[in-house]
Amino acid sequence: MQYYSLAHTFGTLYTDGKGTLVRSPPHTHPTPDNLYPVLLAHYKKPQFFPRFRSFHLQKTIRAMQQAFTRDELLVEAIATVGDLETLTNQVALRLRHWAEPFYPEATKQVQSHVQLAQLIATKKQQDINNAYPQSMGVLLQSEDQHALQHFANQLILLEAQKEQHQDYLKKLAQAVCPNTTQLTGPLIAAKLMAAAGSLKKLAFLPASTIQLLGAEAALFKHLMKKASCPKYGYLYMHPFVTNAGRKERGKRARALADAISIAARVDYFKGKPIAQQLLAKLNKRFSHEPKANSRILEK
Repeated sequence: MQYYSLAHTFGTLYTDGKGTLVRSPPHTHPTPDNLYPVLLAHYKKPQFFPRFRSFHLQKTIRAMQQAFTRDELLVEAIATVGDLETLTNQVALRLRHWAEPFYPEATKQVQSHVQLAQLIATKKQQDINNAYPQSMGVLLQSEDQHALQHFANQLILLEAQKEQHQDYLKKLAQAVCPNTTQLTGPLIAAKLMAAAGSLKKLAFLPASTIQLLGAEAALFKHLMKKASCPKYGYLYMHPFVTNAGRKERGKRARALADAISIAARVDYFKGKPIAQQLLAKLNKRFSHEPKANSRILEK
């Protein structure tokens, strides 16, 4: 009698010519086509279900791990920086309102939130108010001053944490999308990628869509209420657009979006550095000031 085998992920099945399962025979032949449905039907038996579950679970885990890319970290990083900026501004505003009755002159003259927080956290009320003749500050009790100083220290820590995340964002952007980052700066590059969803999605977006990323609300208003169509979104943050004349901003935003579209595709397909060439083309097209330059990375 001839025996046949069917190798599978969960093992090898052996059968006789009628499709009945047998133990490992000494010799087997290639399985004919007419026996494939019979052999595969054996996998419907409950004895194979645990192996099915284990195999597909491991396969799903590997697929999820392989699907993760670093540009997802960039999306999270820009969201974190945005949250920290919002939180820092709220805490700074609350600190000024809280400290104003006790340090009225300092809260008016010290514009920097961090400098005001450092002043409150490190010096006594009398030392601060003595710098202003005839200060109108209300006298602080020691317990109240301790609470205010603790709150000021929290603002200092938040500001330091925000700066750390901004540095991390710059390094991550340069690693994930170096050409796009050199062209726009890490902040704009991260915002564009977050709006698109990923580097892959950004790379395949048309330049006209990239130009309007960040202006979705204005675009919706234009479509629904017939308001004027927006000409730029996040690209307005770029000095190349911001410093241009009002009538020229739309043209510059479109040209910049064209360059970003090319840079994003080069970054996605791991191509050679091309940002300097794109900057040179922009400067040649718009020969008058302001020029598009990579010094934005230093800001």
